[in-house]
Amino acid sequence: MGYPRTARAWRTETLIRPVVMKNPVKTIPGSRLYDIFPPEGAWRGKRCFITAGGPSLKGFNYEVLKNELTIGINMSCLLYSPTLNYSMDIPLYNYITIEREGDSPEVLATKRNWKKYNGLKVWLAFASGKGWEKGVYLVDRINKPKVSLDLRNGIWGGNNSGLGALMLAVALGANPIYLLGYDMKVDRVNDVTHCHNYYKERQSTASTIGNRVSKFKEAIEAIAPEIFKVTSVINLNPDSALECFPKAPSLAGLFSH
Repeated sequence: MGYPRTARAWRTETLIRPVVMKNPVKTIPGSRLYDIFPPEGAWRGKRCFITAGGPSLKGFNYEVLKNELTIGINMSCLLYSPTLNYSMDIPLYNYITIEREGDSPEVLATKRNWKKYNGLKVWLAFASGKGWEKGVYLVDRINKPKVSLDLRNGIWGGNNSGLGALMLAVALGANPIYLLGYDMKVDRVNDVTHCHNYYKERQSTASTIGNRVSKFKEAIEAIAPEIFKVTSVINLNPDSALECFPKAPSLAGLFSH
């Protein structure tokens, strides 16, 4: 789908209603991303690439992103080493961080590879999150849709990690922001939901995932007008169902290496 080439989930996203918290910083303990990043404009004026898990990224050459500022989403850090790896999915956190009796060798390898990722593991802070591992950095959750340009104020995470990762890039001051794998649709014919198989043991059907993805798309489209006021966003999948951002026909000319 216009991408350079090389070498499914159970609930990949949890539709959690906004949690109203008077003081999220004090309510949810844990290290914050702003403890190690400037809270305002850490990536100001620098371009950023966000990699989601859409099927269009199957076979994508992540090597082209080696010298870029990048945000991976959910299991992306098992495909390459993004600058940050972001998620809001608490069931995923519990799944990936705990080795259980009965885990297959494949699942154990996935969990151990996740631990080996040496980039920044970033999670949206929820009241239900607990027992955060050392090296996990939290971003507080704003309880209503709006753009934040200061990590100390948190971000609007919405109902999916794709939206949260985008709002994190906005808060960091990135401009422009390029989206990869934001397909916002699944391959129902071949029952393909992601560009990888890391959710294999808890796979939902493409039909089930597809129904949720449509809600994710609506949430991103709703906040897009506010994002346009502060930065540029370009969708690098010309076949994406997400229509609220301009699309580039290919990656040609974006990389000098």
